[in-house]
Formats: sequence, structure tokens, C-alpha cells
Amino acid sequence: MRRFIIFLLFFSSPFLFATEFRAFSSKDEKFEHWAEYSWAHSFGFGIEKKQNFGSLSYNFKYDVFEGFSGLHIANDVTDLTFRASWNPLIFSFDSSRLDMGLGALYHFQWHSVYDEHDIIANLNVKFSTAKNFLILARLGFGEKVTKIYGLSEKLKKEDPQFSILLKKKFQTGTEPYFSLASHTDYRYPSFCNPTYIFGLGQDFSDWFHLAFEGEFTFTDQFATVCYLESAIFRIRGRFKL
Repeated sequence: MRRFIIFLLFFSSPFLFATEFRAFSSKDEKFEHWAEYSWAHSFGFGIEKKQNFGSLSYNFKYDVFEGFSGLHIANDVTDLTFRASWNPLIFSFDSSRLDMGLGALYHFQWHSVYDEHDIIANLNVKFSTAKNFLILARLGFGEKVTKIYGLSEKLKKEDPQFSILLKKKFQTGTEPYFSLASHTDYRYPSFCNPTYIFGLGQDFSDWFHLAFEGEFTFTDQFATVCYLESAIFRIRGRFKL
């Protein structure tokens, strides 16, 4: 009973200090949506083969609601990912804003010898400033269910999940960014295998944004001997709809 009370107080305390609680989107807010295509090349470290692959995604943002759906195709696997966020708690300051809420994600991967399902529930914390600096953090818990064809039992594993994104957009439209996460949009390894992404993007018009990034995944970084598991170079093209 004591643990339940502590848990309840911890997760309800932000409601006491929020300057605004917005359960639904305001009619004054603009609905934004965009499509993104990416091409990537893996350099063949670890389990990630040397290959090219692509992905296509649709994204939207409407005030406190955000959504993502994506398709990823490689030589031997196909991935589908769906993610939704609801951030009703708003803390407004002079030149910045803090949003808090909940999120959920579902990922499916198909291979000729297995299929994989990932389900994640998380807390969202987003801090943004009037000078276009953004910090987005997600902390949650996920379950992975793997079905190997030919075996009767499914393999299940639970892991904590986290991600943090930092980015800054300048008046010229240039946008450097960095992220550290326990998973990417289409790859969900064990907790001790974090992924680092370093990227640089540029607005070329009101509707087109191009970015280049490097993605590096390390194995057993928080446990035993750490080594590079995969290195990927990616080009992203974002089209505002």
C-alpha cells in the first residue's frame, strides 16, 4: 500500500504545478503533417549486414497530440512502427515551455525465419525555447515478443526504454541534432545496446528539409566489454504536406 501511494504521488505531482492542462487540442492550433523518406547504408559491423535500405514515414502534430507511422525495408527484414504521444501538461515560462505526457509505441518486424513484436509505454518530457532549442526525453518500459518459425513457444523479454533528443534550429534553417536512445524507430535491441545519432539538417524551402546523419550502436556498453555493433549513414528528406 505504501509503494502504491508513493507511486501515485510521484506521477500526480506535475498536475499540481502545471500552468495549463489541455486534454484536447485547441482549435486555434495549426494541424501540421509531413512525409519523410530516408535512404541509408550500413557498413557491416556486427549483426547489421553491409547493405542499403530505405524507409517511408508519415508524421503529424496537432497541439498536444503527435503521431508517427513508418515502413522500413531492407534486404531480409521488413519493419512497421506506430507511435502516438499525448502531452496535456503545459508549464509556461517567459521564453520557454515544458510539456509532459504519455506515449505508446508498437513495432513489428518480419523475417523469413521469425517475426518480432515490440510494445512500449513511456512518459514524455519536452522542453522548448523561443530560440528554437528543443530537448525531448522519453522514459518507459517495453516488452518484446519473438516467434521463431518452427518453435512452438514464443520468446518474451522485458526491458526499460529511454531516449533523449537535443536539437537547435538557427535562423538560417540549419538544424544540428543529437540523440541517445535504447532503440531507434526500427531497431529494438536489449537495454545495454544504446544508439547514438549525430545529424545536421537544412531547410531549403518552406516545405522541404534535408538532413544527413550517422547512427552508431554499441553492444554491452553498460554491462561488460563495449564494442561497436553497427554504423549507418543516412540521408533524410522531409516534405511538408
